[in-house]
Amino acid sequence: ALGAPRARLVRQLLTESALLALAGTVCGVLLSIWSLDLLLAAAPESIRHLADVRLDRAVLGFAAALTALTTVLFGLVPALHATRTNLVDGLKDGGPGTVGPSRGRLRRALVVGQFALSLMLLAGAGLLLRSFAEILRVRPGFDGGGVLAARVTLGGNRYDRDEAQQRYWTEVVRRAAALPGVEAAGAISSPPLSGRGDWSYHIEGYEPKAGETFPDDQLRQVTPGYFRAMRIPLHQGRDLSESDDAKSPLVLMVNDAWVRRFFPGQDVIGRRLRLGGDKGKPRSIVGVVGDSHDLGLDEPSPPMLFVPHAQLATSRMTLMVRAAGDRPGALQQPVQAVLAEVDRGQPPDWTTPFEDRIAGALAPRRFPLQLLGVFAALALVLSALGIYGVTAYGVTQRTREIGVRIAIGAQRRDVLRMVMVGAVKLAAVGVALGLCGALIGARLLSSQLYGVGSRDPLTYAAMSALLAAVALVASWLPARRATRVDPMVALRTEGSMIRLRNLEKAVKQGSGQLFLLRRIDLTIDRGDFVTVMGPSGAGKSTLLAILGLLDAGWIGEYELMGDRVETLSAKARGELGKKTIGFVFQQYHLLDGLTVAENLEVPLSYRGLSSKERQALVADALDRFRMVGKKDLYPTQLSGGQQQLVGVARAVIAKPPLLLADEPTGNLHSAQAEEIMQLFTELNRAGTTIVQVTHSEKNASYGNRIVRLRDGWIEN
Repeated sequence: ALGAPRARLVRQLLTESALLALAGTVCGVLLSIWSLDLLLAAAPESIRHLADVRLDRAVLGFAAALTALTTVLFGLVPALHATRTNLVDGLKDGGPGTVGPSRGRLRRALVVGQFALSLMLLAGAGLLLRSFAEILRVRPGFDGGGVLAARVTLGGNRYDRDEAQQRYWTEVVRRAAALPGVEAAGAISSPPLSGRGDWSYHIEGYEPKAGETFPDDQLRQVTPGYFRAMRIPLHQGRDLSESDDAKSPLVLMVNDAWVRRFFPGQDVIGRRLRLGGDKGKPRSIVGVVGDSHDLGLDEPSPPMLFVPHAQLATSRMTLMVRAAGDRPGALQQPVQAVLAEVDRGQPPDWTTPFEDRIAGALAPRRFPLQLLGVFAALALVLSALGIYGVTAYGVTQRTREIGVRIAIGAQRRDVLRMVMVGAVKLAAVGVALGLCGALIGARLLSSQLYGVGSRDPLTYAAMSALLAAVALVASWLPARRATRVDPMVALRTEGSMIRLRNLEKAVKQGSGQLFLLRRIDLTIDRGDFVTVMGPSGAGKSTLLAILGLLDAGWIGEYELMGDRVETLSAKARGELGKKTIGFVFQQYHLLDGLTVAENLEVPLSYRGLSSKERQALVADALDRFRMVGKKDLYPTQLSGGQQQLVGVARAVIAKPPLLLADEPTGNLHSAQAEEIMQLFTELNRAGTTIVQVTHSEKNASYGNRIVRLRDGWIEN
């Protein structure tokens, strides 16, 4: 309305968006730098031990470019929408009112999108969480709690021969088992959850089924005591013993999975196998142990062969020592001492409670679950903020509507239901779209799931209920605020700038009092241009002083922009006047010792603005009122019209919504008076409410309403 081109308005709005985006980008970069160590601490060893895990400049640059693109796209749309606003409607809009059906569609669509994406992330996190819980419920077939594990890789010429390796591990196991507080000890070539150990073999007397390939199963070299240390049960036959050495007949043990695969329901004790590497010599099965999930808790127990280390040696073995009190940490130093006693030149690769190794094996599943959980939580928070913001904004925009509803009989619960139903509808649409997206995207997670389907109804129902609960809570807060709307305040705030009820002003006169104003009832709406007229002594200037909060000696009700003035303290009245009212005086009342620019800066200095902000506003005012060339002149160097122009500029420089003018053209000739009144008209069209006191019928014609006073009364 003041002449700003559309391009400038768009540029201003985009600048605001860019500043917000820049602040968010800086915060995001700092957060990523600070959280990198946290992320690596939660990551599996395979990621944590990589030397080049760092913040990549290319990735940061891409993120910054994406932020800039997002800023332009999501800043440009509302900017263009705002600049297409109908000026007449915009200037008429005095405050919150009703919201038409076409407004806010983009906001609602964005909230729906937030909910849909949130549900997709929550569903993915929920499926992974249920899958992880199913894995934790798996009975591994062994008991790793209370077990200390120590891996040793024998090196050097001394251990080139199998006999040397066999002697080393026989002695280590014997000494470890004899330690105080040790329940059992044994060693294995590859402990559970540490990798594969495939081995080919031939089964005597077994006829392969059609299409069945040559057996190639998991083989482990173990020492006596291993199964006791890991509490793997013996189901048939016997355990390995120290007599199963290189000089005795070749033997082995199998697990239940092996029996089920080749000889289901049969006794396999005594059956013979020929292992690759045994030079064709057969081995006899002497025992069957329970199944264990050696390849992973989410993997089925594979058919396994267990061969005495004394008959098939290997240089790398892991010692498993079970503590009697299930406190493996207490055995760390004694076990390391045993290893040093047997051969100080063969330090262990690592020594740790086996539970830590189990946790490490679960890390590749736990890490993506944690990441997705964090993203889902952030999405949930953003969704809550989105539904809260839209609902709160809607409540603000519908304040008048809510006031009308309450005034005509709506109960608080009716208002609460009305507001929350709108929010719940948005959430419901978002949940419905999110379910469709989640069902489609869940296919990508199928390979990562264990014990739960990608379309698990319980997970989708739980995540939908969680999202719905968040929507209810987030919308309940502004809805509850809506129920507290005072209908009288709501109905007043739409268009009323000033409301006077039974206002009176009197002064003492002798033993009685003289009324300057009597029972004034007056309403001035936002955007009004009201002229107060009447003969001298009618009370015009007194009324203007009361409206300007310059006179406190009155009684009655005075409401200014929703604030009840008679209830405010002197300080609060002063603050209200500073932010609400601008004055134009008949005598100009410029400060003679200050230049034009300095006079304009005076009211700004009382508002807590910085020098830079004040100078910017002064420059805008000088340009707006075409006084740039006179900014360094003093009031005495100006004509009356020019001084009044400075007075008007000083009154409106802080953009007050209310302008009070006392005979603004009383000392001006007709041409100057017309210039000032034209300026008032422009200000009023831009949304400023104006109340002027004048005797001039011509000046009154510029306004849209005349209030006539006589002897302190408003004439009907």
